[in-house]
Amino acid sequence: MQEESVRAPRDEAPYTLDQPAPRVLGFWDQSAFWANLGVSLLAFSGAYTVLAPTEDGRPTISITAGITAMIVGTLIGGLMLGLAAVPGARTGQPAMVLLRGLFGARPSYLPTVLNIAQLVGWGTFELITIAGAARALYDGVPRWAYVVAAGVITTVLTIWPLGSVRLLRRYVTVAVCLALVYFYIQLLREPLPDLNQGSWGGFWIGADAALAVSISGVAVAADYTRHSRTQRAAFGSAAVGYSVTQ
Repeated sequence: MQEESVRAPRDEAPYTLDQPAPRVLGFWDQSAFWANLGVSLLAFSGAYTVLAPTEDGRPTISITAGITAMIVGTLIGGLMLGLAAVPGARTGQPAMVLLRGLFGARPSYLPTVLNIAQLVGWGTFELITIAGAARALYDGVPRWAYVVAAGVITTVLTIWPLGSVRLLRRYVTVAVCLALVYFYIQLLREPLPDLNQGSWGGFWIGADAALAVSISGVAVAADYTRHSRTQRAAFGSAAVGYSVTQ
């Protein structure tokens, strides 16, 4: 009875690695998850990185070349992300456990610690970005309150991760799609710039920037796909869901 009291619900992620990972996430559950990760406020800064002008204000790469570079980099990165998702679905183990097979038990502690530091940094950065965006929409609330609110929501999603993924599929993904449609309508109402002003000289630099964003999820892909019902669903949802929205 005592052992049962510390167990997570059957359809939820277990609290320890001694318990088997429930295989409850289908293709659409995971596609919604990766699609939501692909939609980020960082996309604007990423686009600027690709299209950044020179010091005298001239474009270094045309918008056509920049869009093509982002498509190429995203497709390559999405393929890498999909491949990284497969071992988690195959073994049921998270990414940091899988590293033991590559480095051994003790040496794997180093990339694990580095990954934890990276995730703390990303989490902090995302909370600050969310707070800044929320302040831009409504500045009647202090910035720290937005940070705390976003942190509380993030913590709740962490405690019930699989339920959160299913919640994303049912409700949040629809809201994100509506927001994207509204965004593109507003964008297309503005006068278009010269799409071919600039050159193709920085094409591969732009593709590399898009690739870097795509593969940022490789290190933790198995953490989510270990709950996938099939390896095919894990690969397809990660490669396609993330790439399309990015």
